[in-house]
Amino acid sequence: MKHQLTFALFTVIVVAGCQKSGSVGGTAATGGAESPTVARGSAPAGEVVKVSAEELAKAWKADEKGTRDKYQGKRLEVAGAVSAAHSDVAGEVPLVLLHGFKEPKQAVGTFVVCTFTPETDEAKVRALAGGQQVTVRGTLGQFALGVPLTDCELVSVGPSTAIPTTLNALLDEFEKASDRMGVGDKYRGKSVVLRVKVVEAGGSPVNKDLILWKVADPAGDGKRTVEAFPAAANSRKLKAEYGKVKAGDVVLLIGDVDILGTPFRLWDCDVLSAPPPGVSLPDAQKK
Repeated sequence: MKHQLTFALFTVIVVAGCQKSGSVGGTAATGGAESPTVARGSAPAGEVVKVSAEELAKAWKADEKGTRDKYQGKRLEVAGAVSAAHSDVAGEVPLVLLHGFKEPKQAVGTFVVCTFTPETDEAKVRALAGGQQVTVRGTLGQFALGVPLTDCELVSVGPSTAIPTTLNALLDEFEKASDRMGVGDKYRGKSVVLRVKVVEAGGSPVNKDLILWKVADPAGDGKRTVEAFPAAANSRKLKAEYGKVKAGDVVLLIGDVDILGTPFRLWDCDVLSAPPPGVSLPDAQKK
């Protein structure tokens, strides 16, 4: 679900931008206030403008200043597919990247970078999967390596695209495949949900900011293991939470299948308290 190459860059830039921004507009109306009027395209201040993540990213890439002038101070209701989702980053707020626009020769496209308010339900953000359709409402922020959307709220969440599986099933798939890269492509940009048993817990020997778990299938003998990296590198809160996980713990993970491991690794994982809505784990993994 999480693009490791882009996320590290976005985290540093967007958090700094959000902390400096004096963006107009807040979260959803409360009390007796009227709901904002929803329009398509340009809108007077106080109205909400509906736009797709692709449309917004294309406009931003073509004319950043013009796009900013057009939408500055307005609430944007942006619909798109999730590229990455983290319940907490360095600014102590959830962050979601939406797929925007990518030209054929571009290595990395233009994302819509959504930073949420501290009041956001972190569990909902953790459960978002790669490719899942969401609608986010926010205001243009100062800067990011993409379109910066701040003070965001989740307006709607489509059906989960997370793939329920087991660790042994993934290991079998990779070990039997004649083309390991092809299996990796199958899971590219998608999220898997699986229950694992932590065999070893500690820090990465190559990056002190990363937590590293060696995990096995709870239904197995513990001999078939892979590395799992929790999504805690940019969050003191998550480092504290995931740092408490110890050998012998069984946790429910959502994350990426990354072929850089042997035969793969679970990358940018988050721990869930329950499967995402509408996702049913294989019978062997149900409690």
